[in-house]
Amino acid sequence: EVLYNTWELCRKNNNLMILGYCVMPNHIHFMLWSELGANVQQFLHTMTALTFKKLQPGGGFWKERPRVVPIISRQVFLTKLDYIHRNQVRAGLVTDPADWLHSSYHQIVLGQESNGFRCDDLSVLPIR
Repeated sequence: EVLYNTWELCRKNNNLMILGYCVMPNHIHFMLWSELGANVQQFLHTMTALTFKKLQPGGGFWKERPRVVPIISRQVFLTKLDYIHRNQVRAGLVTDPADWLHSSYHQIVLGQESNGFRCDDLSVLPIR
């Protein structure tokens, strides 16, 4: 809930879209879109600053700096989104991505209501 509320606030304040995600026990994957790269950087900075004290008490959730990978085509986007949605399976946490609750898999792949955070509509993604 801490993450989802912060994402919503930061999404609105930084004029960007959240198009996919997966919250893992020790890291997060995002698919973010903005016309301006600075908005993505500001989103990441603000989001980590606002959640640091709430998530950090027992140790290093935010150990690493965010890695940003530019998305240059719809095919690259779909490949990266599939990677995100299958991360928990590769980590051995579940055998089916549908079994992981903190992911956009339910909304995007299965067309179901979100388990906590509702992503933006993929149909508006301005890449081909």
